[in-house]
Amino acid sequence: EKMFGVVVGVDSLSSYCDRNPGDDVALCQLGVLYEKMGLVRSGYKVMEMSNKLVKNTVEKDKVLTNLGRLLTKLGRCEEAIEHYQAISSTTFYSQVGLAMAHYSLGNYQQAYEAYESCLHWL
Repeated sequence: EKMFGVVVGVDSLSSYCDRNPGDDVALCQLGVLYEKMGLVRSGYKVMEMSNKLVKNTVEKDKVLTNLGRLLTKLGRCEEAIEHYQAISSTTFYSQVGLAMAHYSLGNYQQAYEAYESCLHWL
């Protein structure tokens, strides 16, 4: 018998978030699970709620990275770039996301520079 882990996870986490609406980490995880199911708009909506609640700088950077990725998938690359640039401590994933957003807009020089900045993580 197959378990549909992502679907079960979304159901469980949705229920948890209904009972605990102030849990920014749970909302962030729910947004990621929505994205995995292909529900990018729903993931973005939940991730925005998480972004409004999060206080911790490290967690804020993760939420901003996730928001940037979701916005790029939604074709809102200018907004994605703004979110990526708001990150205080960049990571490999945030820089790759920034590069992809620039590339999607045809900003090839900025995309190249962002990709090049990823080399020190490899």
